[in-house]
Amino acid sequence: PDLKQGVVGAFAIVRLLAKVQVPSYCKAFPLECGPPFGYLDFNLLQQLVTYGLESFVGFGATAFALEYAFDRKWIGRFPSTTQSPPSE
Repeated sequence: PDLKQGVVGAFAIVRLLAKVQVPSYCKAFPLECGPPFGYLDFNLLQQLVTYGLESFVGFGATAFALEYAFDRKWIGRFPSTTQSPPSE
């Protein structure tokens, strides 16, 4: 279960970071945009929250739907590609 949650989190974080657009008035290095935190303004916070929720809910729901379909045998998992060592 931890690996599956990690995969959902990894996909969501990558999508989140790809969607956020830093405004032109922000300094690039080090990132500084003004109040309330200096490095994040309300515009960036809104984008992080919106895209973060959207990503985690979307990928989480997809993972749940896949597990549900696997449990019901509606779809199957790919077979393992590991091979056992040759017997002597």
